[in-house]
Amino acid sequence: MVAKTFGSVLHGINGEVVEVESVRFNSRPEIQITGLAGNVVRESRDRIRACLRGLGIDTPSARLVVHLVPATQKKEGSQLDLAIAVAILAVEGLLPVNKIGKMGFLGELRLSGEVVGIPRAIAMMESLTARKELERVFVPVGNRWDAAVLGSPKLELVDSLQSVLEVLTQNEKRETAVSTLPPPETSAAPSDPLLDYVRGQATAKRALQVALAGRHHLILTGTPGVGKSLLSQSAQTLLPPLNDQERIEVSKIHGNRAALDERPFRAPHHSVSASALLGGGTGEVRIGEVTLAHHGILFLDEFPEYRRDAIEGLREPLQEGAVRISRVGANLKMPAQFLLLAAMNPCPCGYLLSRQQPCRCPPDRVWAYRRRVSGPILDRIEIAVGLPGVELREGPSHALVKASIERVWKIQKSRSPEGPALEGRTRHWFNDLCNKEFLSFRSRDKLLRTARTLADLGERREIDRQDLVEAWALRCDAKLLSSVT
Repeated sequence: MVAKTFGSVLHGINGEVVEVESVRFNSRPEIQITGLAGNVVRESRDRIRACLRGLGIDTPSARLVVHLVPATQKKEGSQLDLAIAVAILAVEGLLPVNKIGKMGFLGELRLSGEVVGIPRAIAMMESLTARKELERVFVPVGNRWDAAVLGSPKLELVDSLQSVLEVLTQNEKRETAVSTLPPPETSAAPSDPLLDYVRGQATAKRALQVALAGRHHLILTGTPGVGKSLLSQSAQTLLPPLNDQERIEVSKIHGNRAALDERPFRAPHHSVSASALLGGGTGEVRIGEVTLAHHGILFLDEFPEYRRDAIEGLREPLQEGAVRISRVGANLKMPAQFLLLAAMNPCPCGYLLSRQQPCRCPPDRVWAYRRRVSGPILDRIEIAVGLPGVELREGPSHALVKASIERVWKIQKSRSPEGPALEGRTRHWFNDLCNKEFLSFRSRDKLLRTARTLADLGERREIDRQDLVEAWALRCDAKLLSSVT
């Protein structure tokens, strides 16, 4: 007789269902786990045996073989403890085999029998609840936030192996995760709006407003101390909160953000390696910063100081919203729909555009510095603004910018995803501009989308020439980054 139940393991950021099969042989008592089990999974034999002995269950009484399907994929993690323990109890005759074949189990077992929470559980819960043949999925109480965010009626909370035995032998119904959801936690709002910390700099604030409203990538260039970093760091408080689907995706990546509404904000140091920025590494594939910033902001300060391979590796994520990682035995596609905010100096000393302090860099050093940010990268960035100094003219307030961004996001959500169209003289003027400046098809599309955002901010249904002129003004500073003045 073969007893079968279901568990799940992580494959990238997604969960993959694992069938846990168990069979009994009349031989020397032992537990053998097959199916390319990792070190943590193999160690579960001793944890489960000690746990069952603590409950007064003398097992195994014979040789038990536990097989994990599919056998060709390596299984890692302690979340299979509960599924393996249930399969062992079923093949020993202590649980009904026909019942557990329609159930899924997640959780790590302590020697006392307690079922403890597991990291990044929401992805594995999602994979189990998506299986039509599974009627019930038991998950640890410690993962109630993840279960509540997922909101599936199949999920039931358990705190110990003893409670699982009682439920399965007495045919009880555990309370579901949805019915036991505590009031949601919210992150504390900042005491003062960060955007208002920066005095003046109306042009930079306008550029940030447009970038966040239309989710356009932005690069700020200016002398040290003009507010580039502070403006970028205020962006997280300006964005609307995560919706339900985005919260699930972010929770699958971070594992501990299920109850938070704020969007991710990642600011890796410029010494970060390409693998740490994009994902990968040796052995187990690690999640990179571009994926950790999914549905949020990736802030790269001192942009040219990053490694060349790390900067160039941003091409595909900026264009496709995903990053592909190929390693021995693993080919993964990770989500990376982030908003890039980059800040840089105009030259190594930082004072090329300054009106107060002269630049000390020779032209060849300035050229080499700017050459670190290649043309293909700049072509993927919609907005590039230079800040030669402190602009005394005040820009929009934090509250006004936040309200306008939320309004534009609602407009974009209700609109067709088709690209914006131009009519009449506006279209002829735009075509003349593109031909004169030798703009690529990608640059034309990004310029049009920026103009569409400006029209939404101005509450105009159609794009006019004024929007195109401002969109071009917000982008044309990128030309200065590829030349030495």
